[in-house]
Amino acid sequence: MIRTEKMSHVVMIAPKTAKKDIISKLYELGVYHIDPYKKSDWQQGTKQTEQQDVDRGRPLQEGEQLASAIVKLRALLTTLDIQRDHNEQELNSIKIDNATIKKEHKISRGDFSELIKKLDQMYTKVLNLLEDKKEKREQIREAGEKIKLITIVKHLHLTKDLLRESQYLEHYIGSLEEGEACKRELAGISSRIACMITKSDEPGRDLAVVYFEKKSNKQQEIAEVLNKHGFNEIDLKQILDETGKGKPQHIDQFIHTLHNKMSTLTRQLHQTQMELNTIKREHSRFLLKFEELLEKETAKAEVPLQFGETQRSMIMSGWIPTQKMERVKHDLNAITDHKIHIQDQEDGKNAPIKFTNPAIVKPYEFFLHLYELPNYKELDPTWLMFITFPLFFGIMLGDVGYGLVTLTLFSILRLKMPQFKALLNIMIFSSLITILFGVGFGEYFGFEHVSVETGEVWCEKIGLCLPVHEVEMRGAGGGAEIERIADFPRLLNRAHGYVDVGGMRLLSVLVMAFLIGVVHLNLALFIGFINIWKNHSLAHALLEKASWMIIQLGAVLLVLGYGKIPLLGYGIYPLTGYIVLTAGIIMLYKGEGVQGLVELPAIFSNMLSYMRLGAVGLASVGLAVVVNEKLTLPYLEKGGWFVVLGIFVLVVGHVINIVLGVIGPFLHSLRLHYVEFFSKFYKGGGVLYSPFGQKQRE
Repeated sequence: MIRTEKMSHVVMIAPKTAKKDIISKLYELGVYHIDPYKKSDWQQGTKQTEQQDVDRGRPLQEGEQLASAIVKLRALLTTLDIQRDHNEQELNSIKIDNATIKKEHKISRGDFSELIKKLDQMYTKVLNLLEDKKEKREQIREAGEKIKLITIVKHLHLTKDLLRESQYLEHYIGSLEEGEACKRELAGISSRIACMITKSDEPGRDLAVVYFEKKSNKQQEIAEVLNKHGFNEIDLKQILDETGKGKPQHIDQFIHTLHNKMSTLTRQLHQTQMELNTIKREHSRFLLKFEELLEKETAKAEVPLQFGETQRSMIMSGWIPTQKMERVKHDLNAITDHKIHIQDQEDGKNAPIKFTNPAIVKPYEFFLHLYELPNYKELDPTWLMFITFPLFFGIMLGDVGYGLVTLTLFSILRLKMPQFKALLNIMIFSSLITILFGVGFGEYFGFEHVSVETGEVWCEKIGLCLPVHEVEMRGAGGGAEIERIADFPRLLNRAHGYVDVGGMRLLSVLVMAFLIGVVHLNLALFIGFINIWKNHSLAHALLEKASWMIIQLGAVLLVLGYGKIPLLGYGIYPLTGYIVLTAGIIMLYKGEGVQGLVELPAIFSNMLSYMRLGAVGLASVGLAVVVNEKLTLPYLEKGGWFVVLGIFVLVVGHVINIVLGVIGPFLHSLRLHYVEFFSKFYKGGGVLYSPFGQKQRE
């Protein structure tokens, strides 16, 4: 759990005649993380004559056919709007004609060819139906346009003779806005301009025919008026030719013919759509299942691109969990009749990582994916984040009421948004910790106490008897008053709890946060110590990581050297602190050089950074108190309609505080881990274990 799963580096050499069998078995096992072949990786330790023969592998012969098939299949899924939401039980086994696809994707080569043929036929049929659908829609559109134009001819009582070219007259025909206003403006230009206006089927527009003399030289002025009214010219010459020069008896017959044609085309279009719907209904399960099969076969066909090949052999390099090595060797030897060479070694260099965390810890891997994965030789910090992230979040929010609200909210979101399940599980657990700290701090929606009268009612009605205390309250005039209150039980008062440190009176929650920082950072240094010890040597670990701990010890001894140690009752010489501090600095210089000395002040600033755990919490408490006592209470005391306003202010205020109380602690807790904690030991740069065959199963 603290370390990722142990990996073995595995190199396999086998005859190319066994390529398909080996690929199928590796896919079935789903444990081999393949490193893509690089010629430079194989040149070390090999003879020149051997190097020249090894090249990148080629995909299987059926790869091109599979690529074409999967493109066609996905085009069908998109065209037919087939959603991938069928559950696995429904797709256990699909039978098409004489071919069957089983749940485990096992299918004979003959059946596979039959399915490809079936897919091609379906693809061609759907393409033809779509083309037919497109043509019919275009014909319906054209018929509709013709009806629109012939209706204009009918409304304006136009004929081809009226629109014939003339050496004396010019005309405009089209649609415009505010036809009557346009007609008056044209009349103002010249009394020898004829304009006929009629209503159009298009909302807000009229139809217009304008005649004027060519020799009048008014064409530009007329055009300006028409453009002002949004004039769109309409060409009616072709439609007049089709309707017998626009004669009324021909127009009605033509419109009737077009309507009949549109009705016929609409029925045919509906029939085409019904055929497409039938294909979707009858074959959607097949297409979804066949897509899974094609993805599997495509992955198999393309994986040789990650191998090395000679004229007769293939070479594979990758990683397998050490505990599964024996099974892999046994199965591969069985299918190749021991004609495969498998070389494995427990070499951690560049190994992928596979987390081994239990279900309760696994969601916290989200934070490492968000940041950077640990490399194979590092300890996995997921367990630590499982403990400390909710702890920090709970300390900062620390209110029973707020914890209950966020717990309810995140539980609902988890049901509604399963894609964010990992993050929401983290927030649900953090909300539970918030409730625990809320009990410890004695805070309930910002309330730390109630009136004595309310406390007496609770004690009498529900048996909850709160201790009564006398506290000093500051009045509006600045004077002090003694007031009796019923206090919620608590272990620590965040807002009013103090502790004496070296003669200074400090808020206890800030001191607690600082001490948490000291422990957390030294835990990080200890983890770094273990990492360096395991990967290098004890001497390296002592110089690079233990030196920081010795420096801290020297600083503490130096401070205590100028005073008394309370527990012991006697002082120590400051010289002791100087000696330990100097020894730590020398060790740090030997381990990290000048860079370590430059970063020396950072360890103490990092500790102070943890005081945000208390400061953010105090800000949340302060805002809650302001909402309760300064904004809401005055309205409630006035009574009447002010009570409604007071409740509104109370709800809005606490909603804002909860939103800030979630965002702030989340980001600050994340920052303390990413910046302060990880910087002391975490290198990162790991690659996630992704074995061949796993993605297709998911």
